[in-house]
Amino acid sequence: MSFNSSQWFRAPEKKIRVIGKDARVFLNRVLTQDCLTLKVGEGAYTFQCNSKGRVLSFFYLYLLKDEEVWIFCEPSLLSRILSISNFIILEDVRFEEALDDLGVVLGSKTQISNDGVLPTTCVQINRDRWASECLEVWGPSSDINHWVMRFPKEDELSQDALSILRIQSQTPTYGVDVTEENFPQETNFLKALNFNKGCYIGQEIIARIHFRGHVNKKLTLFEIQHHEIPRHGTPILYEGKEVGQVTSATFSSKIHGVIALGYIQTAHDRKDVIFSIANQPAHKCVEAIGDYKGSSAW
Repeated sequence: MSFNSSQWFRAPEKKIRVIGKDARVFLNRVLTQDCLTLKVGEGAYTFQCNSKGRVLSFFYLYLLKDEEVWIFCEPSLLSRILSISNFIILEDVRFEEALDDLGVVLGSKTQISNDGVLPTTCVQINRDRWASECLEVWGPSSDINHWVMRFPKEDELSQDALSILRIQSQTPTYGVDVTEENFPQETNFLKALNFNKGCYIGQEIIARIHFRGHVNKKLTLFEIQHHEIPRHGTPILYEGKEVGQVTSATFSSKIHGVIALGYIQTAHDRKDVIFSIANQPAHKCVEAIGDYKGSSAW
């Protein structure tokens, strides 16, 4: 999946700067991702977990330079992520909320070169969003709002389109698809985990699940050949018995049906199983994140 070069949208996240010579070392001991191996200009998803291995937040890290890491997160997670600073002991690191910063997601580098020079106050980055490489520009809201006027309004993606891109890539939203009740492995978003790094909060439980056990449910992508969108919490049935619940769903005109995320019991996580959601047949689309080859549009 890739964005059409004429498409764009305003990034829905907020930005936090983590600054200091110990920024990566500190983040590495509190998050599930290996922050020490990131190179300048690279990013990765990560979980923040509690001591019981449950997910407290889910967000994207980007190494802007050696002593500055950017965090992109849902607005509802701002205070929780900023509270990570409570674990600072003697490290040279500080957290700063970028209160006035906005981001714009673009289809390609060609757009920028064709449409004008970036304001000096803005920064261009490349990142992984919804299993696709894309280009983003972040800067002060006044400069971003002025600069983005050069792009046709009709090429701005709607919220419905963004939901399709997110769901078809099996990317969870915190508070909807993943909560404090979940272990990271239940989300199937394993690229936000690193099982070779050193100690971090919740590692003992998470590692035990990975090396010695398994989770009892997994977030799964479904395709439903029907127009009715199931609500959050709609039961997922197998042979008349509830084996899970829907977390997110939206209609995709590309497949003339609904795509949905939902947790199902691991025992039923098989390709050959046909489920029922809202009295309609539902087919499991993937086994792992990024394998879905469904619609590239909507």
